[in-house]
Amino acid sequence: VKWLQGAARPERLNNESQSGSEGDILWDGLVMDITELKQAQTERDRFFTISLDLLCIVGFDGYFRRLNPAWSNALGYSIAELFAKPMLEFVHPDDRKATAAEGEKLLAGTSSISFENRYICKDGSYKCLLWTASPFSEEGLIYSVGHDITSRKQAESKLQRQAVAMAAAYDGIAILNASEEYIYSNQAYLKMYGFLNPSDLLGKSWKLFYDAAKIQQIEREIMPELHKKGYCNIEATGQRRDGTLFPQELSLTRLAGGEIISIVRDITKRKQVESALRSSRRRYQTLAEASPVCIFHTDTLGNCLYVNQRWSEITGLNAEIAAESGWMNAIHPDDAERVKNEWHRAIIEKIPFKSEYRFQRPDGRVIWVIGQAIAEIGDKQEIK
Repeated sequence: VKWLQGAARPERLNNESQSGSEGDILWDGLVMDITELKQAQTERDRFFTISLDLLCIVGFDGYFRRLNPAWSNALGYSIAELFAKPMLEFVHPDDRKATAAEGEKLLAGTSSISFENRYICKDGSYKCLLWTASPFSEEGLIYSVGHDITSRKQAESKLQRQAVAMAAAYDGIAILNASEEYIYSNQAYLKMYGFLNPSDLLGKSWKLFYDAAKIQQIEREIMPELHKKGYCNIEATGQRRDGTLFPQELSLTRLAGGEIISIVRDITKRKQVESALRSSRRRYQTLAEASPVCIFHTDTLGNCLYVNQRWSEITGLNAEIAAESGWMNAIHPDDAERVKNEWHRAIIEKIPFKSEYRFQRPDGRVIWVIGQAIAEIGDKQEIK
């Protein structure tokens, strides 16, 4: 198939006939083969139609002249709706002033590269677009290409929020590259180890904060687990810049690119509380074992958790036999049912337990006792 373009003009000859009629008309014409031009136009139109970017031609009057289908796909308007209004009316109100200023530059003959603005979609949402535009003054037209960067902007915004959260976090957060060198650390991390500026740690190794023995343990046990599972949590002892030591809870996560996210929590206070609790328990244990009276501890169901030495001496049962419900076997058979009912009533009504009853020892001797117990009540008034 060949495309042809023809042009012709008439010319009257000076050959009047005997009858007096005017001369004959002669047509001068030219026919050109425009097949290649048509093919080029067809290819251009195909690219215009299938492009995922928003392609447009805008008149100097601010109205769209031509749009590709990507506009309807992105914004939800029909092409007719977009033609009906000035381009600026589809721009986010907060971006119109900057967009108009960019338009003035184009009208003055300056091309626009990497200009961003937001367009209003038909459903009320917004699309962020990145523009490249060139003016053609002789045609009175502006040719523009818009790239939808909405997803990128949302991702950037999310990263910014995460960065703010990381910077303000109470826990120390750091990121190490694949060579296990610091590329980021938040303020809490720096403060925890006695540094002031992020640059103090950039390019340095995590080994800076541990002694030789701990480094060997981490390389031998922790790093292989991290590379295998992608994460691990340990307790360790870190070393500050001034050489002082502090207990820490360390959480490591390995990313796909080999980077490592390190989250460190100073657990000094928790360790102090745990130590104080252990000391308190040891003191209680010492007092209980030295006490001349029977002391026992049970759960809410009456299962025995602890008895002191004096209890074992009086009942003739050791702690292993007394465990769980075994201690009830030491109560005299004639008292057992009553004591059990009184115990359950005290639990249900959350009142102190007090009762006189007899222990019957394995050797047959009977011992009268007064038993008392008080429930441990939690913050929500529940029995622990």
